[in-house]
Amino acid sequence: MTDDNITSGRHRTFNLMLIEVIMAVACYVPNMFFQESLPPTPASESGSAKREPFKIAVRKLLKNKNYILLLLAFGCYFGIFNALSIILSYLLTPWFSDELPLAVGYVGGSPVVSGIIGVMVLGPMQRKSKKFKKFILICMIGRDYSM
Repeated sequence: MTDDNITSGRHRTFNLMLIEVIMAVACYVPNMFFQESLPPTPASESGSAKREPFKIAVRKLLKNKNYILLLLAFGCYFGIFNALSIILSYLLTPWFSDELPLAVGYVGGSPVVSGIIGVMVLGPMQRKSKKFKKFILICMIGRDYSM
């Protein structure tokens, strides 16, 4: 890379970020003046419901065993997915040094595409059978064997 390419890249990045800031401010400023604090009618039945204070709701969530299990499962999955996404180019360099960006895109995008297809196929099956726990266990076991 030459210094001209680096300088050009910096200027383009700055211009892109400047355009994003201008667009965000252009959307935000009218909202400050014209948006009401509450809609004239509640958007739904739950919109008019009385809410618990935030601290009490968080305490209840942290005592809920099912919530904690979901939080841990999703947190682990999200952490592993991000870690693999970060080191994917280093892992694939020995095999795809010439076409590395393309390979990283395919390998990194395949879990997303697989997840979308899986939801489209397994979602209706799960709703029909009403055996939610069985499907979750099958998917988790399949995930473990795929790694």
